[in-house]
Amino acid sequence: MMRRLRLWRWWAALWATPVMALSIELPLADRAQFDLEQGLREAVVRVAEQLTGIAETQLVTQDPGLFALPESLVFSYGFTENGFLVDVDDQALTTRLTQASIPLWSQPRPATLVWLTEERGLERRMLVADESALAASLEHQFLRFDVPVSFVLMDLEDQLALSPAEIWGGFDAAVTGASARYVIPWVMVLGDRPLANETRYWLYRDGQKVMDTVVSGDLETRVRQISQDVFSRLRVQATVTAVVPAERDLSEKTAPVAIRLLEVDSLGLLALMTALEADPRVTRIAPMTLMGDSARLVIEGSLDVQAVTSVLQTLDGLVEVEPGSYRWQ
Repeated sequence: MMRRLRLWRWWAALWATPVMALSIELPLADRAQFDLEQGLREAVVRVAEQLTGIAETQLVTQDPGLFALPESLVFSYGFTENGFLVDVDDQALTTRLTQASIPLWSQPRPATLVWLTEERGLERRMLVADESALAASLEHQFLRFDVPVSFVLMDLEDQLALSPAEIWGGFDAAVTGASARYVIPWVMVLGDRPLANETRYWLYRDGQKVMDTVVSGDLETRVRQISQDVFSRLRVQATVTAVVPAERDLSEKTAPVAIRLLEVDSLGLLALMTALEADPRVTRIAPMTLMGDSARLVIEGSLDVQAVTSVLQTLDGLVEVEPGSYRWQ
């Protein structure tokens, strides 16, 4: 059983600034088949998407190495009853995003009001969000990127205010007039053609139409395209900031070095941490996660693997049993 350990008290002297983490829990179907590195990467990607409002595919296009060594962007992780819980180091992730010239999307973010209509053959009808697979998928996407979304109530007032004929007929004044009661500046209308795997959507801002287009493909493909189109519009109108962390000398910084400690010895671990903290080439030691009697440690600074190995070789009783793995004797 895994224990999630936050090294707040024991190693307090090693960190002069408080650590900031964003927790995210991923569903876990089969723990026996779980890939730890892939799980950590997915968690980091999810947080990056929330911080920026930009999908993974676009983020890695701008910087292919953005999510390399995900363990260096994580404080701690552990298993819950039905999932995998990860505390992501948002300062370290923000540093990477800033270095890649990827701006953050500040809070609060604009909300979007959504109307739903469907066309099947010759029949067109308005939909309530609860009966629409398109609505459920769209809501999931907005929540994933931490963007607020609301669906119309489709009560008697809404039914009297707007009809499918007015939507498909392009009567923009009818759409904006019916939406006025909600006092939400961004309004999106989805015209779904499920039999044709096609969705037409209209986007309005402050009563003015800013988008009218059609997307095709399976449901998830259409929803991803629609949500990213909308997010790009919302980001232009909202405040987007590039948060620059405290400056430090990165001229000689190398990639983080991860080591695994087998059969952890408390006194030996204390000696190890003291030796690393005393080395001027070490800029940060990420809090570790213990699994049984083993631990994983990530070291940042200007030390490469060979330099870290040299430091560890100076400790009494610590031997390398295989590349990157050590045990006390």
